[in-house]
Amino acid sequence: MSDGHFIAAEIKPLVTMQLKSAVLLLIASIATINAASLEPRACSSNGCACVTGIKAGIYCGNCVVGAGTYAVKTKRVASHAFQCGAGGACCDYGAATDCGKTSARCAEGSGV
Repeated sequence: MSDGHFIAAEIKPLVTMQLKSAVLLLIASIATINAASLEPRACSSNGCACVTGIKAGIYCGNCVVGAGTYAVKTKRVASHAFQCGAGGACCDYGAATDCGKTSARCAEGSGV
């Protein structure tokens, strides 16, 4: 083998390995950016209460679950998202951009 072929044979695996490393670095960077944009929000037990008998889930403060009954019955704020659980359990995630509108997030019922 001439020197030119020998060098080319050594460079090809090196380039392939560098490309794989670059792709892995790119994927790791994207995952880090996406993880950083997802900010966990604490659900504050602020004394709120949900009506009993509704499906557990997230309700905006303006969710009506039947005959003018709001899902959140105590400390309700129309623009906040609440986690309602069994037996009226409740916690407040705070303001949410979709809450307070007719398209509000309601595990059941609808926004008003």
